[in-house]
Amino acid sequence: MEKYSEIKNKAIYFLSRREYSKLELTSRLKKYEDFPHELIYQVIDELVEKDYLSDLRFQEQCVNMLLKKGCGPNKIIFELKQKGIDNYIVNNLLNELEVDWQEQALQLAFRKYGQKNIKDLNCLAKIQRHLYSKGFDTDTIYYVINYYKTYQDYETT
Repeated sequence: MEKYSEIKNKAIYFLSRREYSKLELTSRLKKYEDFPHELIYQVIDELVEKDYLSDLRFQEQCVNMLLKKGCGPNKIIFELKQKGIDNYIVNNLLNELEVDWQEQALQLAFRKYGQKNIKDLNCLAKIQRHLYSKGFDTDTIYYVINYYKTYQDYETT
């Protein structure tokens, strides 16, 4: 029972700092070699039952943080899967989000490259690579590139 309390205290200590998914917290606790795995699973179950540990709450917090960073849907999906969130839950959350991904990508490009007249194809390629690395799909990236091209044409007339 002493080990159980020690594991529980360590888990609550981790949760007091930030939200964790069940997989993350379990992995973190398994790093302590003197913690028996059966007791870790019992502690995790208790924390879920008492609502100290919630994958849904963790997911919402993680999505909000990634959106503030300017990440696209592909990056959000990847990050949540890496943290052990179920595909079904991830897809449902993304469908529930009311995000204009094109506007999100455009704002991200404006922050990094400004709204200036871009004539250089290398600069347009940089924008494209940057948006791809942030997890935006091809259609959204082409929307942003076409916006810059249209803006460029508008400015020259």
